[in-house]
Parts: sequence; C-alpha cells; structure tokens
Amino acid sequence: MRIAMRIAKVFKSKKSMAVLAAIISLSLLAASVPSFPGISAASANARAATVTKVTLAQNTVNHKTPMYIIDSGKPGPNVMIVGGVHGDETSGPLAADEIKNIRVIRGTLLVIPRANIAAVEKGTRTSSIGDLNRDFPRTKNGKAGSKTAQSIWDAIKKYEVNYLIDLHEGYNYHKIQPSSYGQTLIYYPISGARTVGQVIIDELNKGIGSPSKHFTLVKYPYEGTLARATAQHLGVIAFTLETCRKSAQSIRINNGIKATKTLLRYLDMY
Repeated sequence: MRIAMRIAKVFKSKKSMAVLAAIISLSLLAASVPSFPGISAASANARAATVTKVTLAQNTVNHKTPMYIIDSGKPGPNVMIVGGVHGDETSGPLAADEIKNIRVIRGTLLVIPRANIAAVEKGTRTSSIGDLNRDFPRTKNGKAGSKTAQSIWDAIKKYEVNYLIDLHEGYNYHKIQPSSYGQTLIYYPISGARTVGQVIIDELNKGIGSPSKHFTLVKYPYEGTLARATAQHLGVIAFTLETCRKSAQSIRINNGIKATKTLLRYLDMY
C-alpha cells in the first residue's frame, strides 16, 4: 500500500490515476492466477490433442488395418509413420505402437502400425497381396498395385502428408556389408530431404559406439516403395528407416521411436 501511495503522487491527473488503478488491478489479478509445477504450455497443448482411429483398406477381407490420427488442433506439418509393410520386420509395428501415444503440440501425426496386417499376423514378409512395398504408384497419375496400397496412398493425399517415415529392418549393418541396408535412412532427393535426413541420423548415431554400426544416409529407394512413390510423385519428404536385425529388438524399436521424435522436434511438433 505504501508503494502504491508513493506511485500515486507521481500521477496527479484523474486520467493518470485511472491508468494507475488499471495497472494495479491487472497486477493483482496476475498474482492470483495459480501455477502448477511441471505443467508447461507445450505439455498442456499436447494433452489437448485429439486422437481418432480410422480403418484403412475397408473394402478388403483380411487387410483392414487401423490408422491413428493425433491432431493437435493447431496448424503445422502433417507427419505419417508406417510400420508393418513387411510382416517379418517386427520392430516397426512395435515402435509404431509406442509412437501412436505421442501427443504433438502442432500439426498432425498419423500412425499406421501394421500396414500389411495379414503379413504381420503371420510373421511373413508378404501376404496374399504380395510385396506391399512394391505396390505404390510408379508414375504421377498411376494406381497402386493392391487395395491396401491404394488405401494408404489415398490417406496420404487426403491428409496432405508432408513428412513420412516407413519403418523397416535389414539383415546386416550397411557399413559392414554394403549389399544390406541395415542401419540406413533411405531418401529420395527432393528439396529439404537430405537436410532432414542428416539431422535424424546424427541423432541416432549419438548412441552408437562402433562407427561400423552407424546409420548412413542413402539415396534412392526402389521404385514402387512407399518412400519413393510419395516423394517422387507427391512431394513428400519421405524416408525408409532400416534398422539392423543384428541389434536387439529393443534397440531396433528404440531407433524407430528416436527417429520419429527427432523429426517431430525438428518440426517443432514435440
């Protein structure tokens, strides 16, 4: 009160006194607003995200599979993470199961844990539709080679995906055996892709002691793959992340999660 009286002496006019009264009222109001330890604006925004589950490949018998849409409610990039394109590459679906629990603070995260669900359930690379990762369009106006691939393709276009990571496994470390793509991040060289890819592998390699087991950035996914088709024909910055089966499954799962979180942090989504 003494401080307020001293300040009041400076404000002689009625107009100045009114301004002073407003300032004091606002200060008291601000002081009365409770604070909650450990709750930041970012975490509050993340909890506000909505999660919707939709089914892809609805018009198939054995290939209906869920996609999770984590919508922050705020403008931003749209990122898709895909696991289970090859059913015998077990870490992808398990990593995606964890990734779907991430709550983004801007933009939208879309997660398909088991793209080829029939193959995942059998533990085989392919299913009755063949190799899903050769089924995506090979030309700008082309059609996918299966209903499952077409459903994923349509979802990518519908939700205007900007970034994509497709989770896979290779049988050996690429730096030890170059014919294997284990421990690689494969990208199609559209604008911005290499920069983002380098950020991801730099982060992944921080936790790997042996240089022979480091991730490598590699150009040009095969034609018909999800990463190649989305980048080449839709302009998506897309990657195939190949972990190595010679690593423990827990490490492979963690690499998929870490790559995703690195991308989301780079985009200020997490």
